[in-house]
Amino acid sequence: LGLSYDEGKTWENLTKIEDDPKGSYSYASMDFRNDSLHLVYYGPGGLRYQEIPLATLLQKNSEP
Repeated sequence: LGLSYDEGKTWENLTKIEDDPKGSYSYASMDFRNDSLHLVYYGPGGLRYQEIPLATLLQKNSEP
């Protein structure tokens, strides 16, 4: 997951959502509420949910 301030030309603040290279993930849906990103998606074993604080998304990361 990353942020783009130039319509997708470059990406910053990369954040890993999953780290299993053999996993398959699809049908993502997200919403921002209460200063967090709420993310629902389909992965191995069924639906998954993650809540990520906006502060985490806005941190400068050198590597995802």
